[in-house]
Amino acid sequence: MAQGFSSNIHLQFDSMVADARSALSLLLLSASPGTTLNLSVVGEDEHEAMAALEHFFSGPETEEPEEQPGKTA
Repeated sequence: MAQGFSSNIHLQFDSMVADARSALSLLLLSASPGTTLNLSVVGEDEHEAMAALEHFFSGPETEEPEEQPGKTA
């Protein structure tokens, strides 16, 4: 997702900082689900990038699952 923006995007967990464009860098954070991360976005499209990433990270935990026709829960 970060590749779609020109801004510098970094995630921080404890003392580790990862470049959001690098899958390896993100994996090295070793952050488990539910971990609080600090997001830093600096650049030309920082407002758009921040909004998109906040939406991405707020994901399925805060949204109701969509019902699919023909399927029951």
